[in-house]
Amino acid sequence: MVKIQFFVGDGIHFDGAVNYLTGEGDGYRVYAEVEIPDGASDDYGYLSMKKAIIDTATDCGIDTSAWAWQYDGQEQHLAEDASAHCKVYVEVEDEEDLTTQEIEM
Repeated sequence: MVKIQFFVGDGIHFDGAVNYLTGEGDGYRVYAEVEIPDGASDDYGYLSMKKAIIDTATDCGIDTSAWAWQYDGQEQHLAEDASAHCKVYVEVEDEEDLTTQEIEM
């Protein structure tokens, strides 16, 4: 089982603070981050990043059905903001290219 965790920290691809999701499986790593605007909820961007990671990983041939998400069972209580801008990265071992997507949410 791959556990995908949600954190707040300094951005890798955005300047400043971001919310991000990350996890590692057998031969791959996934990561998504979203800038945190002033006044945003603590869980800002979680649902959109989750969808974006699943879509991107699936496009790379990764089975996401056994992934465990930090807020499984609590998603109805999470806030969503349609104005977020997300960057998603899926890195697969033994492949030269890093799959990246910038997604407007």
